[in-house]
Amino acid sequence: MAIEDQRISIEIPLKLANRLLAAADRNGQSRNACIAHRLEQSFFQSLSFSNVLIDCLGFPRSLRIQCSTVETDLRRLFLMLGNISISNIFVAARRDVRYGSVLVLLIQSQANLFLMDGTCLNASTDDDRSLIVDLFVYIERQGLNACLAICTDPVPDTRQLTAEEAIDCHLSAIEFDRYIPPSALVNAMNTYSY
Repeated sequence: MAIEDQRISIEIPLKLANRLLAAADRNGQSRNACIAHRLEQSFFQSLSFSNVLIDCLGFPRSLRIQCSTVETDLRRLFLMLGNISISNIFVAARRDVRYGSVLVLLIQSQANLFLMDGTCLNASTDDDRSLIVDLFVYIERQGLNACLAICTDPVPDTRQLTAEEAIDCHLSAIEFDRYIPPSALVNAMNTYSY
């Protein structure tokens, strides 16, 4: 501990302590570093135009993006990734009866969390898999690779949960790794089956 550091002791609920520990492990940090980083972020949140707009429009802090068509979903994703301040992009896949596997995206922009878990981005054909690869290429072109965290294990189907419950399930129970290449997820999706 540096001379300028101040030691404080606080009591927090066990569930929150477990979430902090899981977040610290996911990011390769100590619990203290994780807590200090999150506190710093809370004081210096960016007032970017996009975040002010999101607040002014009254979007909930946790939002499930409804899926429609592949083209619409990719357009939404590309607009979101290109126009709002992104803190984290958590990517995984779940098993799907019809398509084998479906991409699950959780995008964090400051205090806002957007969940996309629809069947449009799936790995059922070579064309569909190439769209997922295109998404990862776009993320790289936008300079967002440092925000990317991937899980190659199948994640639970949370479509029946509320957006808040689904996001909490993904962030608290799933191990995301910043050092897994996107190709590993695409390859893993090919092995998922019911």
